[in-house]
Amino acid sequence: MKLKHFLVCATAWLAFGVAAAPASDATIEELFQVTHMESILNGMKAQMERDMQAGVTEMVAQENFTPEQRREIEQYATKLAAKFVALNSEAFSWQKMKQQFIPVYREAYTQEELKGMIAFYRSPLGRSVAEKKPRVAQRLMEIKQRNMVVLMPKWKTALQEALTEGEAPAAKPAAKAAE
Repeated sequence: MKLKHFLVCATAWLAFGVAAAPASDATIEELFQVTHMESILNGMKAQMERDMQAGVTEMVAQENFTPEQRREIEQYATKLAAKFVALNSEAFSWQKMKQQFIPVYREAYTQEELKGMIAFYRSPLGRSVAEKKPRVAQRLMEIKQRNMVVLMPKWKTALQEALTEGEAPAAKPAAKAAE
């Protein structure tokens, strides 16, 4: 009876232990490679840069500025955007982001799951999905941005109403720490 119990436990341990092998960094990096994660991240950074510039242009167009004021604001905003781009390039570099992504993937997936995803992305269907994923993500982002354009005036109105009706807390100076 003890032998039978031991065999059942050993079989269960092997079945669950092997299937739940922890993901290796090398396998995670291989998945990143076959899914083109670096180029996707670079595309996201480029989109953020375009969005910043478009936001400035839209803001300037909505206000009642003289042509000279618009030119000055756009020049200033372009310089500021260049600083933001430099900060983003450093903060969102592939090397930095990859080091932050790896633990997330390691916690979420087993070695077996990662190998299955790699096999999928190496298949013709998987390559097609990987190639289309950035375009799909871009289109989804455009939908989100269109919705935000509609929503922003509503948020502004709601904030103004809250301030007018006294719902928003009054700003108070911070108390100095006791010395």
